[in-house]
Amino acid sequence: MISRWSLFIALMLPLIALAQEGPRIVSPASNQTFSPGSSVDITFQYQNLGTGNYSVDIYAINSLSNPVPVVNITTGHDVPDGNSTGSQLEFYMNYTYSGWKIPHNTLNSTFWIVVNEHYALSVVGDVPASSVKGPALLLHNSLGVSLNPSLSFAALTLTAVAMIAILL
Repeated sequence: MISRWSLFIALMLPLIALAQEGPRIVSPASNQTFSPGSSVDITFQYQNLGTGNYSVDIYAINSLSNPVPVVNITTGHDVPDGNSTGSQLEFYMNYTYSGWKIPHNTLNSTFWIVVNEHYALSVVGDVPASSVKGPALLLHNSLGVSLNPSLSFAALTLTAVAMIAILL
């Protein structure tokens, strides 16, 4: 006969698996503004679940209500695997993906980047890889920053001349 505690634990295990935290983006900072064409280094923190194969997908989305990737920053990018031996284990590991350039005319003025981690642990053998998605990080795309200063000055000068012509 199954005890109440065994039944409780058996029912809670799927909920615990659903609540597993995905990789958290450490850098860039939330709400940071970038201009199109600028290079961004994405640093994230992921859990050390033990030895095995770890890879990540990093992508950008335009809306949290429709989380379809608009820009695939990288897919299937291998990251260092965890460690489950020794006397001092790190619970989290950091990794930096370098060199992503903000694309022109693809992202909205506000967009989010997401890290999705895939892992196949050696301790469980031939079990298929699992995935966890991290929380989305809000960033801003500043089109005004990317304007040519001479073009802005020319537009301002043209507006001033037009205003003077109207007043005369």
